[in-house]
Amino acid sequence: MRSLFLSLLALAGSWQTFAQQDPASSQKNAEESLRAGIFAEPNMDYVTYTIPQRMKELKVNGASVTVIDNGRITWTRGYGLKDVSEPGSLVDTATLFQCASIGKVVTALAALQLIKEGRIGLDEPVNQKLKSWKIPASKGMEQEVTLRHLLSHTAGFDDDYGFEGYDPQQPLPGLIPMLNGERPANIKKKLIVKTKPGKTERYSGGGYLVVQQLIEDLSGQSFEQYVTTTLFSPLHMRHSTYACCPDVQGNNNMARGHDEKGKVDKKLKYKVYPEMAAAGFWTTSYDLALLVLEIQKGRKGQSTILPDSSLLREMLRPQINTTGLGMHLKGYKDVSAFWHSGNNAGYTALLFGTLEGQGAIVMTNSDDGITLALDVIRSIANTYQWPAMQTLHLHPAVATEEQTLMGSYGRAPGTVAVVGADPKGLYLQPSGSGPRLRIYRLTDGAYTIQQKPDHFRLYFTKDETGKVSALRFEQDCGTQVGTLEKTN
Repeated sequence: MRSLFLSLLALAGSWQTFAQQDPASSQKNAEESLRAGIFAEPNMDYVTYTIPQRMKELKVNGASVTVIDNGRITWTRGYGLKDVSEPGSLVDTATLFQCASIGKVVTALAALQLIKEGRIGLDEPVNQKLKSWKIPASKGMEQEVTLRHLLSHTAGFDDDYGFEGYDPQQPLPGLIPMLNGERPANIKKKLIVKTKPGKTERYSGGGYLVVQQLIEDLSGQSFEQYVTTTLFSPLHMRHSTYACCPDVQGNNNMARGHDEKGKVDKKLKYKVYPEMAAAGFWTTSYDLALLVLEIQKGRKGQSTILPDSSLLREMLRPQINTTGLGMHLKGYKDVSAFWHSGNNAGYTALLFGTLEGQGAIVMTNSDDGITLALDVIRSIANTYQWPAMQTLHLHPAVATEEQTLMGSYGRAPGTVAVVGADPKGLYLQPSGSGPRLRIYRLTDGAYTIQQKPDHFRLYFTKDETGKVSALRFEQDCGTQVGTLEKTN
């Protein structure tokens, strides 16, 4: 039962719900109701911000937002400046940003397309299909790695990539040198399978470079050609490109990268990332919204472009913890939404979609744009009443009621969890000796923890005499559900 209380980072909840309104009013609410924080305390007033106000406070110079509702794009807008050193360089809806690791979503869809074409199976060892390069000998475990493992970060690699990026003026490495960690690549770790595939989740950008090689070997095309032909062109993602330097090719409508203080590197407008499958491409929030819409349609069997609905449902099913295939998932009882974030030097982006035709994409030209992106997403979720990411409204504490919950819970022979209290309120303590996780009562009577507000729920049940007799938990999209009896 230890895994019940594993602490995973999760996107936060959101702030204030609104009644159904006309489109213009809804957009206004979403743009003007940003608030920092996860929970809404009872009887407290909170400062709200407009998007430009929050950008100024967080030193984010430029942003692009597109919103999906009722299965269609309802609005898209640019904010601020492409380049703080050029006051007239306004962001518009066609301004390109780097999407960074959000590109893994596209890579996963391209890989599933190979399955649709019959070129490989999801659970077929990839070393049997790779031609130009193979996963190096790793005590035989290299022969066990499948496409499912690569897409869900469970292949057993320990690279933990992240990529540094390159100066556009310097020689760029090809895919094979990057896979091998050889010059001119600035990757220093060789890809080796360290743990048994399928057993452990460990983020691996290097695993997606293997997928890139697999796509090229099986399709006979460059990765860029295959993705453009199978996804970008049929989805009309006209602004999306793997070109490392779009301005060199004549597109100057690009957001310049900025650091966390909103400053630019005077010598460098942006870094480039030849690790296409892992570190993404240049795109717009509107283009990414087209992709989200097609995933939502495809899951229901309504897409003629993406792989069949069974593969897309597998993409949005937990493979391990709350990770799908190229996608992160949200929910406690079941999957309610999917998301991915991205961060390259100077850029941060966040993609979010529900299963039922809602979603939003936020792109920024800031090294530290994630706080803004989350605040915008929360406000949008409140306005359009998403099933995830809304405010978690707290119930006023009642001391006498809290006392009835305190005690040890578990199954013989030992304690699995303790519910206790200290001056800050109630807490949940795994195994009776682990870290104290602050628990919060929501207005619907359930409880959650700050570390996993959208991934964890706790319910207390009473016996026929009205005494608390057990706690029931739901966690990580329903992958961990159970009941623990109260033992004292």
